[in-house]
Amino acid sequence: MLLPSYNQNLELSWLNERAGLSASLYLQKTTDGFGQLTFLDASVLTSRYENYFKQYTTGLNINYVFEKLNWWQNDLSANLYHVNSKGIQEGIGVRSQWSCYLQSNNTFFLDESKSNMLLINYAHNFPEVGDNTKYFTHAYLDIGAASALFKKKVNVRLMLEDVFSQYWMRGVMYMENNNFNFRNYYDARRLSLTFTYNFGGKKADISTPSVDFEENNRAN
Repeated sequence: MLLPSYNQNLELSWLNERAGLSASLYLQKTTDGFGQLTFLDASVLTSRYENYFKQYTTGLNINYVFEKLNWWQNDLSANLYHVNSKGIQEGIGVRSQWSCYLQSNNTFFLDESKSNMLLINYAHNFPEVGDNTKYFTHAYLDIGAASALFKKKVNVRLMLEDVFSQYWMRGVMYMENNNFNFRNYYDARRLSLTFTYNFGGKKADISTPSVDFEENNRAN
C-alpha cells in the first residue's frame, strides 16, 4: 500500500534586476518517496509502485538575461546541485552525486523593429542520480521563427522541438541482486505553428516557452 510522499523546501533568493541576474540557493527533502520498482524472481520480471527512498537535494540556480545587443537576447540558466538518496527498504542502496543542468534560450532579431525573430533554444543535463537510479547525459535542441504582423497585433510562430531526437532517457536502476539498464525515448519531437491575436494595446509575448527538462528526467 502506497503512503503519501512529503517534500520540504527551503529557498533563499537574490535578484539584481538592473544587471539581469538572479540566483537562488535551495534545499529539498523528500520523505517516503515512491516510484516503480522492478524485481527479478526465478526468471519472472515484475514491477510495482512502492515507497522506497528518502532524498536530499541541495543546489544553486543562477539565471542571467543578456540584452546588450539590439539583435540578440539570451536567457541563460545554470543549476548546480547535489543529490543524496537513501533507500528505506532492503536492497535499495545509497546514491550520491553532483550534477549540472544548463539551458540557453536565444532570440535573434532580424530587423530594427524586432518584428521578425529566429529562436534557438538548447538544454543539457549532465549525469545525475535520483532515488536508486543513475541517469546518463541527455539534451534537446529547439529551432523556430516568429513574426509580429499588423502593428504587432498578430503574432505567428513556427517551432521545431527536439530537432535531433535527443530526448533519450538512459540509465541504470540499482537493486540488491540485480541492476536494470534502461533506454527510453520520450517522443518530444514535433512541429508547431501558432497564431496569436492581441485585442488590447499591450504587446503580446511571443517568446519561446521554456520546457522544464528536470521535471521529465525520471524513468518509469
